[in-house]
Amino acid sequence: MVCLEPIPDRLVNWYYNLDGLILCSVESDKNVIEKYQKYGPILLCNTSITSSSLPIVRVDDETATRDAIRYLISKGYRKIAYSTGGSFEKTGHGSRRNNGYVTAMNEAGLTIHDEWIFRHMHTYKHGQTIAHNLQSLVQNNRPDAIFAGSDEVACGLMSTLLLHGQRVPEDIAILGFDNLPVAEMLNIPLTTVNQPIDELGRISVEFLLSLINGQRYEYDSALLKSDLVIRESA
Repeated sequence: MVCLEPIPDRLVNWYYNLDGLILCSVESDKNVIEKYQKYGPILLCNTSITSSSLPIVRVDDETATRDAIRYLISKGYRKIAYSTGGSFEKTGHGSRRNNGYVTAMNEAGLTIHDEWIFRHMHTYKHGQTIAHNLQSLVQNNRPDAIFAGSDEVACGLMSTLLLHGQRVPEDIAILGFDNLPVAEMLNIPLTTVNQPIDELGRISVEFLLSLINGQRYEYDSALLKSDLVIRESA
């Protein structure tokens, strides 16, 4: 996460050495970040700030999440849990993915249970925490699938569930996001959303260079389309 604060006078000259800045994750208020534009252009990469005018390059993770949940539904899963790195609000961190999940669930007429929503989950250990929480639920009140929010969380979740005798995907399907190399190395290869990371990086750099040079830049959004990689976990 990047948190920008007002620049002390003694550091202003150092910031003048930067021609531009790409931010991939932010926590600061938009007004704080936007003030930094006087030192050079700032580009947001695969993140967003509500009501900000900053240029942005990102994949459509709302559609990717919606399609992933639709896939689970098409496989017969109806009790679908959800993990997010944010707070599951309509705006803010992770809100686009949240909207994708809610849209797909509502389309299918499925109930969203608050006890199946796991907030502020980012790491392998967080995945372990989710697994323990699921294990603590009454058997008939457990989800039959979960969108883990990231492959790292999915790995912690899967390893812990398997350790406790749960079967994947027979007892619970697990779907990740990112398509990290480890996803296909697991004992049960992970079904996950693949992001076009190389294209995302290339376009972001080209866009920032155009901003630095005062040039117009356009890119084909189709190059940033995510796709579902179907393996054995769901």
